[in-house]
Amino acid sequence: METKLKAAIEEFVKTNNRPKLANFVNSNLDFIIQNSPRGVPLKQFWETTFTTTLNDLGISSKGREPSVDWGNIALKAMEIKTEVLGLESSTTSTPPSIPKGIKRGSKTASCSLTTKEKEKLISFVQKMSPCDKWLFTCDDGSQAFIEDQLIEYTEKCDYEHCSHSLILNVDDPVWEKKISECEMREISRKGATSLPSLPSSINDILISCRAIVEEVTNKGQKKDQDKEIVDTLTNYLEKLSPFDRYDQFDEYWLISMLKEICYLYQWNIPSHIANESSELDFVVRIWSQLDKCFDNMLDIKRDNSCLANLVRLNNERRVDGKTLISDQVKSSRPDLLLTKDNVEFRVGECGKIDLGAIGKNEILETQLHLPKLMKDVFTRAVSKAGNDVEFARKFQVVGFSHTYKMTLSFMDCPDAVVCRLRESEEYEIPQHASLFCSGIIPIIKLTLMAKSGIDGYNNFVI
Repeated sequence: METKLKAAIEEFVKTNNRPKLANFVNSNLDFIIQNSPRGVPLKQFWETTFTTTLNDLGISSKGREPSVDWGNIALKAMEIKTEVLGLESSTTSTPPSIPKGIKRGSKTASCSLTTKEKEKLISFVQKMSPCDKWLFTCDDGSQAFIEDQLIEYTEKCDYEHCSHSLILNVDDPVWEKKISECEMREISRKGATSLPSLPSSINDILISCRAIVEEVTNKGQKKDQDKEIVDTLTNYLEKLSPFDRYDQFDEYWLISMLKEICYLYQWNIPSHIANESSELDFVVRIWSQLDKCFDNMLDIKRDNSCLANLVRLNNERRVDGKTLISDQVKSSRPDLLLTKDNVEFRVGECGKIDLGAIGKNEILETQLHLPKLMKDVFTRAVSKAGNDVEFARKFQVVGFSHTYKMTLSFMDCPDAVVCRLRESEEYEIPQHASLFCSGIIPIIKLTLMAKSGIDGYNNFVI
């Protein structure tokens, strides 16, 4: 038996008094898929592996076992392995500004890169004229190009990274040894589009809510503190003059959202969701409430194919008369898409439990999968706007990362062809109303700010 399989089971046993195979499988699904051998029935392999390890540890494996949906796991394993093994011959391509042939990413795996694929990107950048590259000043006074930094890093990579799609994440620690803090500060500020300030009508409501929470918490009475906060906030919101749902949509939504938040805290729902619920519970009870902020501006889609991604993956399909037209490559299905006139502007991914940013799925989705989707969305929106340079320099795509916390990512292209990625601070949905100010208020503010910039699209669309 492989050492890593035995080690994983032993680690599971340490935190489970009555270890069951079904519980191990459900809590380590990615591990199960990645480490299942080909040609051996999943059920037989894992039942034998699990039972043998328990016996070696002197633990009885007798007793009624909960059922495991091995058929569903086998299908997922097949999808992932097909994607990884078939990438080299796929008809994937990249946005117009990037050489074609770079692999598409997976939500559950970081794909390997071939020498041929790396050479395509390197060749593309090397052929660029210096005047078409993003120039920045080094600490020693010399000048360098962002594109050159990206391909220099690419040459050393064996697996996918954002740099292979000409995306520079200014918060990615891999650049710390290549780009100094001062240099990165210059890059971060280059043509930066600042988030808009909120109108006084919105700020006044949030300031009053903050004052109410602080007044109650400053009393120092822990007993029934959350109840008093919820009751006081609800009374304040009920007494506010009504806002017009058409002309004052944001204010109208804000009041509705705050009332819903008070209801959730009234019944301790945030605490229950944080400890014992699924990803769908997070979406239905919390994140879908934020979706409504965009109802007056964008169409909201969940678990839908991303058209921008579909276009990139299939734009090399041709009838050449020599070979059969290749099969259409399926697009990614992000957890959230915000669209207008069939053009995507915002994209997001959700997760169940935040593992302190160390969970495999969380790392892949936030550091690779979501940025690449954002690049697809950015490229298609600019294309639909006639590839107008003025629009491209001002436009930015917002990406939502939702677990029990929320982070916003902002992608723009202030110079040349490299897309820059910046991230907001991370804010958590508090389990108790007493922490309302540290989580709920900044999350609401960020959501409202994420609406900015979409109206300007209408001035350029063709």
